[in-house]
Amino acid sequence: MPIDFDATVLAANLAAFGESVTYTPANGSPLAISGVFDPSYTFLSLNDEGVAVTVVKPALGIRVSSLPQAPDQDDLVTARGINYIVREARIDGHGHAHLLLNRTA
Repeated sequence: MPIDFDATVLAANLAAFGESVTYTPANGSPLAISGVFDPSYTFLSLNDEGVAVTVVKPALGIRVSSLPQAPDQDDLVTARGINYIVREARIDGHGHAHLLLNRTA
């Protein structure tokens, strides 16, 4: 019997570690959802020369099921009173989306 990863794991994770954020799809209305916000998520990326560099960006983990449509680039997030734009939405296929964010002016 397959495990419902979204309902079993992600729901528990957000219940324990999530905080309220406002998510606004590029073509939709604002929604209050729960997410795990990390103001300084660190990852490796390749620069134009193909050299690995360390990047530090804000990020947000959410359940895809909390949105009416899949998250996408240029959607907006307000977390801890600061506005961000989604730079990249990494959806894992198990109901989780990891959103890399850029702070807006």
